[in-house]
Amino acid sequence: MNYKRILIAIDDRDNSTNVAKTGFELAEQLKAEVAIVYAVDLSKVIRNYDMINPELGLFIKDSIVESKESANKAIDSLVHKFNRDKKITRFTPEGSPREVILEVSDDWKADLIVIGLHGKSGIGIFFMGSISQYISLHSTVPVLIVPQIEETKE
Repeated sequence: MNYKRILIAIDDRDNSTNVAKTGFELAEQLKAEVAIVYAVDLSKVIRNYDMINPELGLFIKDSIVESKESANKAIDSLVHKFNRDKKITRFTPEGSPREVILEVSDDWKADLIVIGLHGKSGIGIFFMGSISQYISLHSTVPVLIVPQIEETKE
């Protein structure tokens, strides 16, 4: 298969650096277009709303705006670190990451999705599910899953 459009899915976890690095290196080797998607997980925003005091003027809408700003900063940081003057398309959709990543992949017509594995195993995957596992099972295009790399202390 000829991979000309690579979608890199990141979030706020440490492994996103490895995911972005892998995706950008692959895109460079294949001379492919790159898009980055960072799903603003509304379930997290709503869960965190219980901790937000409405008397301080912070509401769900403000929290979503802050989450999108944080997502864009994360994208900016990774693009600055790994991009070699290539045009990047970016997406920060709101919703369930497993659903919106697949939607963005379909809408953007990605040939490959690069996503990370975030260290969940065993019972954690059973109860909470794995976004990368879900995407690999439901995607219409190949999925490259980048494992969590343990940092070694020297």
